[in-house]
Amino acid sequence: MIIVLEPQCIGSAHDIVNASLIYSISIANKNEKISFFADLSHISCIKKILSDTNIDIQNIDYFPVIIPQKNLLRLSKIVTYYMLINRLLWYANEKKINKIIFLSVYSYNLLILKYLLKQVHYNHFQIKIIVHGVLEEIKNPNSSFILNRIKQFGYALDQKDNDNIQYIVLSPSILNTISDISKPPFDKFTAIDLPYIYDNTEPKTKTDNRIVFATIGQGNPYLMKCVAKALQMQTNQTVEYEFRIIGENCGNTNIINLKYKKLISCFISIIDRKTINWFLTSFLPISSKVSTYLSDKIHITSINCVSKGKRLSRNEIERYVRDVDYLIFFYNRDSYKYTASGSFFDAISYRIPIIFIGNTFFDYYFSSYKIGYRVETLYEIIELVKMISINGINYADYQHQLMEIEKFRHEININRENKILSFTPFK
Repeated sequence: MIIVLEPQCIGSAHDIVNASLIYSISIANKNEKISFFADLSHISCIKKILSDTNIDIQNIDYFPVIIPQKNLLRLSKIVTYYMLINRLLWYANEKKINKIIFLSVYSYNLLILKYLLKQVHYNHFQIKIIVHGVLEEIKNPNSSFILNRIKQFGYALDQKDNDNIQYIVLSPSILNTISDISKPPFDKFTAIDLPYIYDNTEPKTKTDNRIVFATIGQGNPYLMKCVAKALQMQTNQTVEYEFRIIGENCGNTNIINLKYKKLISCFISIIDRKTINWFLTSFLPISSKVSTYLSDKIHITSINCVSKGKRLSRNEIERYVRDVDYLIFFYNRDSYKYTASGSFFDAISYRIPIIFIGNTFFDYYFSSYKIGYRVETLYEIIELVKMISINGINYADYQHQLMEIEKFRHEININRENKILSFTPFK
């Protein structure tokens, strides 16, 4: 028997990733019964995804647990996690289960887990820990103040490990990045491609010349609006187009402070290429902060924010993504060195070519699968989108990109048995 715990996610947070991970774990451990512990609302979302995709996992039972809320005070959160993990390990002992998988982790619960595993009655467990975006924190030095230090993931990783803990990152590109960090416990890290239950709905045949560009997930609605404004300034578009924001954050960016007019004009103008390239190279990482300074209105007619500032359900996302022609990713070059992008796999799932600024994670897959267009700066995104809006979609390119997506779906998919998720003796 295997225990699987999701110690953080509530509701639909990371639901498609966790549903995919659970399915992968069930395939990798066909002869094992799985007990899945998570927040009740999260369990409901997982079950719905599995049901909607006609996946019937026979070897799983679900157990709701209380997950600490994000707004809990630090001490309350630590106490709640201690009670949760201690109870889970006690339950495993009682049921004579020694295999446990954490679907996510961060500093507090990792520190508590390491502390508990030092106890004699808990030191026999084999633990696999899926490491998500929290690995980004290893870039930041630990604070000298103890209460700040214990919430930093790098500090938690530095504490002595039980010999039977194994860490799993969700892309070989991440493993390549952290392989330069030679100190323990990075020698205990291994990698899988992020498991993803692909959508199997037959793609719609395009019947009109209208083009839909979209961001999905976290995205960057501010930069999407900059692109939309740049195109709106042109007078020679021959194709109807829409910019769609499919994510919780619409970005309140129709209003921009006069103080930042010069900066904004550098983003949205396409006249002075040299100036724009310098600005986009220098300021892209902080551009989302500019949107918080508000004053006078700049009206953009081609933006459609479908989420209205709320988290969308998986069904809502699917409804709004069906007619999208290109997904645009504005992440800068330093993004996704230490974490995988679920939105990237959304594009693969829904068979949508992408436009992206090169970074480690995206480049790793793009080197083998030409699933869209790779650019270097936001200016190049504007130029590319401008060209498409004038000339329409290049269908030779587009069909090739769709074929590359099908190749990706065939070669990197959830139905492959993943030995890293199975419980064989650790090396």
